[in-house]
Amino acid sequence: MMNLCKQLVSKNDTILITFVVTEEWFGLIGSDPNKPDRIRFATIPNVIPSEMVRSKDLLGFMEAVATKMGAPFERLLDQLEPPSPSLIVTDTFLLWAFDAGNQRNIPVASFWPLSALAFSLESQVIDALKRNLSKQIYPIGPAIPYFDLGDSSTTFASDEDVNYLRWLDFQPCGSVLYVSLGSFLPVSSAQMEEIAAGLCESGVRFLWVARGETERLSKVCGGKGLVARWCDQLRVLCHPSVGGFLSHCGWNSICEGVFAGLPFLTFPIAVDQFPNCKLIVEDWKIGLRVKEFMVENMAYLVTREKISGLVTRFMDLESNECPAVTSERVLCHPSVGGLWPERVEFQARRCFCKCAFPCLPNRCRLTPKHQVNSGRLGGDWRSYKRGNQGGLVQKFMDLDSSESWSREICEQEISKGGSSETHIKTFVNSLCYGTLAFS
Repeated sequence: MMNLCKQLVSKNDTILITFVVTEEWFGLIGSDPNKPDRIRFATIPNVIPSEMVRSKDLLGFMEAVATKMGAPFERLLDQLEPPSPSLIVTDTFLLWAFDAGNQRNIPVASFWPLSALAFSLESQVIDALKRNLSKQIYPIGPAIPYFDLGDSSTTFASDEDVNYLRWLDFQPCGSVLYVSLGSFLPVSSAQMEEIAAGLCESGVRFLWVARGETERLSKVCGGKGLVARWCDQLRVLCHPSVGGFLSHCGWNSICEGVFAGLPFLTFPIAVDQFPNCKLIVEDWKIGLRVKEFMVENMAYLVTREKISGLVTRFMDLESNECPAVTSERVLCHPSVGGLWPERVEFQARRCFCKCAFPCLPNRCRLTPKHQVNSGRLGGDWRSYKRGNQGGLVQKFMDLDSSESWSREICEQEISKGGSSETHIKTFVNSLCYGTLAFS
C-alpha cells in the first residue's frame, strides 16, 4: 500500500495522502526515510492483537480486524484536519472502510495487491471484469518499491536499521542467507528451535527476521547470524552480501525475492504457500524444498539435521549437490541482485524484473517456464563476475523472438508511457478532477 501511495504522489504535486496505521505499526514504519513529504501518517489505537503474537491466534486476529478497527477509523476520519478526504483507498478485505466511505459520500477504491495485472497480457480478462462488475479497473502492474533502491544515499530509520544493514555491509559477497517465515501464520516453538539449531550447525551466515522471538533466538543462534524483529526486506534482499532466501513462500516475498534475483529455500506453512512453493521448485526451478506438504501429518517437524544439510549445500557456491538450482542461477548472482549506484547494475536488476514478472498476473494459469528459467540463457552462473554485468545484460536480453514476446510486452507496460503508468495517471487525474465514478 505504501508503495502505491508513493507512486500516486509522484504523478501529481497537489495530492496529499493520509496513511492510516495502528500505533504499533507507526512505530515500525513511521520513520521511513523514503516517505515523501506529501504522505503523512495518522494512527488509530492498537485494537487488534500485536504483530508479535497475532500468529498464535490467527482467527482471533482476523475477527479483530473485521470488527474492531472500523469505529476508531471512522472517528479518525471525522477528525482529520482539512482538506477533507476526496477518496479512501483500502485493502480489499477491510469492508468497514467501504461502509465509512459510503456513509460520508466519499468514493472508495479497493486495492488488490495479490495480482500484478498487466493490461496487454490480461486485456480479455480485464474487459470481462469491467463488463460484469460495472466498475472501473486500473491494472497497474507490480508495486515493488524498486524506485527507492535507486537512491544511493544511506539514511537509517532507526538504530536497528543501523545494526542489520551495517552488519550486512561487513559480510562477504553472497554469503548471507536471509530468513523470513512471515508474521501472519504461526510456526511452532519446537520447529523454530529446529530451524535455529540447523542454521547454527550449518555454519552459514544468516539474517533472520522473527517478530516476537528476537531475544530468545538471538541467544540460540550465537555469533554466526543476526536476528532482527523487522527489516526493509527488499533492501536486504538486494544487498550484495545476501545470496539466498529461506522463505515461507508468501506471494509478496516471492515477488521481492524474484526481483532481487535470489534462489529460494522454501518452507511453506499453509494455504496458497504450498502451490507457491511448487512454482518456485518445480516450474521455475529457482529453489529447493525444505518442508514438504504432508496431509497425513501437518504438524511434522523438519529436523535440524535436514535444515543444516540443505542450508550448507544451498549456500556453497562450489557445491554440485544441487544441480537443479545451480544450473538455473545465471541471474541469481549478486551482480544482479546487489545494491549499487552504478547504472548498469541497477538496469540489470530491472531487466530481470521485467522478464520475470509476466508470471505474476494470474497464479492459477500455467506459467511459461522461459519467463523465469534463467538456465535457458546458457552457461554456468558462476562464470559471471562483477565486471561482466554489461555482457550479462546483453546475453539476458538476447532471446529469440519466440521467447521475447512477454518480455517486450512487460517492458512496454512498465516503461514511461506504458499502460501501467498510464493507468496510474488516469486514476490520479480522475481523482484530482473529481471524475472518479464509483457505484
